[in-house]
Amino acid sequence: MALRKDLRNSRGIAGSYHRIEQVVKNYDEISVVLKTYVDESYREKEKTFLNISKRLDDLNKERLQLLVMDAEKDVERLLEINEEFEKFNELSQVGDFSIFTTQVLIPCGFENEISFSEIYRYLIEEDETFKGASIA
Repeated sequence: MALRKDLRNSRGIAGSYHRIEQVVKNYDEISVVLKTYVDESYREKEKTFLNISKRLDDLNKERLQLLVMDAEKDVERLLEINEEFEKFNELSQVGDFSIFTTQVLIPCGFENEISFSEIYRYLIEEDETFKGASIA
């Protein structure tokens, strides 16, 4: 879940896709940090990067096993693994795919529970920056 709205930061950098990165609940307010991406495709690249990075150890082990055994027999799988490593290396050059962050403070009593859906609804309806955004 995320928000879609064209925004520019103070440096003129434009982004249209915004997702919650962090939520911290204090006594009388909730601090929400949203990451902004140029568009949804950059978030998808970030997800790909995270998925590959989670699998790196397994891919390394598999590659070593194939190399120790009969590498000629599994050339196709070795090429697939190498492609995943190349994709990871390419994506790791970027690091953080977001272009800026925005912090929003939402008034809330300590006893109140709040979901991400309710936070997004608050942002769409009440927050000056995100008012009028749509759910992505």
